[in-house]
Amino acid sequence: MKWTRMAMRALAIALVAGTFGGCAPVMSAQPTAEPDYKSRAVTRTDGTLRVSTAVLSADESVAVYGLALAKQGIQPVWIEVENRDQ
Repeated sequence: MKWTRMAMRALAIALVAGTFGGCAPVMSAQPTAEPDYKSRAVTRTDGTLRVSTAVLSADESVAVYGLALAKQGIQPVWIEVENRDQ
């Protein structure tokens, strides 16, 4: 599986952020509409595991997380993991 440098960096940042931030609830300004970042997400599947990730813009991070993360020098990312195994 070949990962792009940007996807690997986003995943690494997300893992670090997840370690320090825990599992924070995601707040969405438009809960019924499909967010733009999901349409440009990079998705990889391995068996029953599917991982999608996208780098968020400054505006998207405010809409999703309720914080201006870019102003604090943090690259916001969105990660979705789906495990279809029992």
